[in-house]
Amino acid sequence: MRSSPRAAVALTCVAMLTTLLATALTASPGDAVSTGHVNTVKKPITLTSQRRINLVGPGSAAVTSNGLVFLSAVRPTIPKGSKEPGSVLYAFSRNGTLVWHASYATFPTVPPVPAYLTAPAAGGGIVYVGWNRESADQYDGAMDAFHATTGKLIFQGGQGGTSAPTVAGGTLYSNWQFICCMGEQDAEATQGLNAATGDAVFTTDPGLGTPTSPAAAAGGLLYVATGGTLNVFDALGHTGCGPPPYPSPPFSYPSYCAPLWSDSALGTITGTPRIVGGTLFVGAADDLYAYPASGCGAPQCMPAWTASANGPLTTSATSTAKLVFIASHKGTLYAFSVAGCGHSTCSPIWTGSVRGALTAPTISRATVYVGSSKGVVYGFNLAGCSKPTCSPTLEAHVRAPVANASVVDDGHLFVTDTAHTLHVFRLP
Repeated sequence: MRSSPRAAVALTCVAMLTTLLATALTASPGDAVSTGHVNTVKKPITLTSQRRINLVGPGSAAVTSNGLVFLSAVRPTIPKGSKEPGSVLYAFSRNGTLVWHASYATFPTVPPVPAYLTAPAAGGGIVYVGWNRESADQYDGAMDAFHATTGKLIFQGGQGGTSAPTVAGGTLYSNWQFICCMGEQDAEATQGLNAATGDAVFTTDPGLGTPTSPAAAAGGLLYVATGGTLNVFDALGHTGCGPPPYPSPPFSYPSYCAPLWSDSALGTITGTPRIVGGTLFVGAADDLYAYPASGCGAPQCMPAWTASANGPLTTSATSTAKLVFIASHKGTLYAFSVAGCGHSTCSPIWTGSVRGALTAPTISRATVYVGSSKGVVYGFNLAGCSKPTCSPTLEAHVRAPVANASVVDDGHLFVTDTAHTLHVFRLP
């Protein structure tokens, strides 16, 4: 007896459904079941917060040193008559236990204002932070240096920092600003201090403009962004430097420095320049610029290659030896080859697209992490995903927007949010 075509089709459908059902029942929860289309997208691992620590205000970007995690926080408003500190520099253990802290009192203005703290920097067993006070006719402060493990104040020197300091080769670099006497004295530049004593070594010329991002130092050179201009100086304060033109404080630096080379054809630079091998990377407006780190032998230099993004590159770049990563304000993480592409304009090797404005990336082992204004830190596979656009492999959710780069140390992810909280996640 021959079956009809309709019966054969029915039997075939039943067989296919039976096979699919059997596959679904035997598959592990994370496996994708094939339905004729290849599904290789896996759900990202969601990290669980191990600890949450309340801060006096939104936390800065954190740094790690000597087995501790350092960050600063500034109270956004000061209640009338409050005796609480307006600003705090914190030192936490890796599990989130407070080891020591340095408190900064509010200034008795009307209304009272806190000391404005920079994000900290650490090196050589010392942690550094800049502070400034603001009153009706004055804006000034100093750089403080603390013993990393005990919190003992080592020195207070220079002018107060306006952005995170940088330590390299025994020198502490920080941007500074001084306003006095109802604006009759107003100066902003980048200073170099002896990292062990706080003694002034030099300052860049205050006439160059306002530094708009933390400075970077490598290979004997200091890289400073002022608006849309990249200026490069002798990091030791020798070449291109001379006696100070101003005899009175705060202009008490022994040497004033002019740039060795510059590029002034950029958009506004808000992220720290990044040096990888012999290449300098700078994000400005919607573009990434790559220069020979040592310059071009002329006062004005052009980039070796550039790359465009889908929105403002408001963060600093970070890198491995082969890849440089930078994130945009429109939710895209870019991975470029450090070596470029052999052309004047390069495309990314891969991108990651998520929701929200992104922080500067952080790299640890095989993962690159980036925070989002949507309250999530995303982790991407460092090598990408063999596709032009990749999805995150892990997520860490917090209670408010993430505005600063996260830090990873000894298997822990440390995240600050704008809701005055430090989150500690244990990585898988």
